[in-house]
Amino acid sequence: MNRRAFMLATLFAALPVHGRTERFARGLLWRVAKDGVPASHVYGTIHVADARLAELPGAVRQSFDAAKSLMLEFVPDAYSRERFLEASIGLSREVVNKLKPWGDSLAQRDELTELAERTLEAYLERDLGAIWRLREQFAARHPQIAPHQAVMTKRVVHDRSVVMAFRMQRQLRRGEAFVALGALHLYGEKGVLSLLEADGYRADRVF
Repeated sequence: MNRRAFMLATLFAALPVHGRTERFARGLLWRVAKDGVPASHVYGTIHVADARLAELPGAVRQSFDAAKSLMLEFVPDAYSRERFLEASIGLSREVVNKLKPWGDSLAQRDELTELAERTLEAYLERDLGAIWRLREQFAARHPQIAPHQAVMTKRVVHDRSVVMAFRMQRQLRRGEAFVALGALHLYGEKGVLSLLEADGYRADRVF
């Protein structure tokens, strides 16, 4: 192999594995529009209590203030929390109360703390692809949880993305809506933005 070919191969190997195929891998605020309908905005959130998230970024605040309707992924009342838990893991409250998930959490406490911080940093950089890879890398390091994470990913991310992409279209058809949902629901071929584009909408990154 000559020097030029070696350098090209090295550079190619250094690229992110999903770099050429990722869809909607960067960005938290997206303008979603369809011909004949005023544009709406879809915003990806993260469920973390951190001072760095206390204020909405300027572009997000502007879109939020201009919206005529607000749609949220989840309203945390008692009933909704219960149904979300059952839908997520397929177990009733009675069964969940008998489990001890904190056992695994304690065993990996330092690693989970680092993972949470790196996830938040990726979110602040608006890098959804990086958040997804962090999850995959954690599961790869702990094969015992990989099957459980696969189930959670299907039920909590992909299946819910299909439902949300369908439900939000009522507001999108009216236009000038602001939709807030977990950021990973925006990411990839199975995310809400890709699903909306399949239904004839255009999604353009704002922030």
